[in-house]
Amino acid sequence: MLDTLAKSIDLLKASGWQAAMIAAACGVLLYLSAAGIIPGMDPGWILLVWAVMLTASGLAVAALLAWLQRVSRSSWERWQHYRAKKQRDWINQNLDTLGAGEREVLSYMVERNQRSLAGRLAYGGFGTLVQKGLLIRGAGQFNIMEWPHTVPEDVWDELVRRRDEFVDPESTTHNPAARRSARKRRSAR
Repeated sequence: MLDTLAKSIDLLKASGWQAAMIAAACGVLLYLSAAGIIPGMDPGWILLVWAVMLTASGLAVAALLAWLQRVSRSSWERWQHYRAKKQRDWINQNLDTLGAGEREVLSYMVERNQRSLAGRLAYGGFGTLVQKGLLIRGAGQFNIMEWPHTVPEDVWDELVRRRDEFVDPESTTHNPAARRSARKRRSAR
């Protein structure tokens, strides 16, 4: 008896499709017995076949659910990877087409390693960066001359990755207006 019990526990190690086949075989056996195609079984055997069929069915359903979970997780990860790549491509496309005022604002922020900056709402560099989605205008009530703007984290990561494009190695000041006039003086020479 213990030998039979030990062997029946091995049923729990069966894979999902094996458990489903065992459950189907038990169902066919019960049907053939009830239809009189094979000789009838004792009530104890019928109960045992039902128990095996229900156990195997439960194992097959659990294996199916585990497979569905793996497939859905894999699909979710692929979708997230696709969206992140698409977002990076969009950010890079916008960073490659920056105007002088926009580049100046982002250069100032990258040079100082500063994700947030207060600036004029009317200044063109801030407005077009907000329009492109590369800056987020702060919510609330502030002075129109010093309105806070923040670079979103994914944009900031790309700016830091491309830092050499935005930081002027000859710059000695953190003032964009002074840097602009210094560039004009250099280009006039």
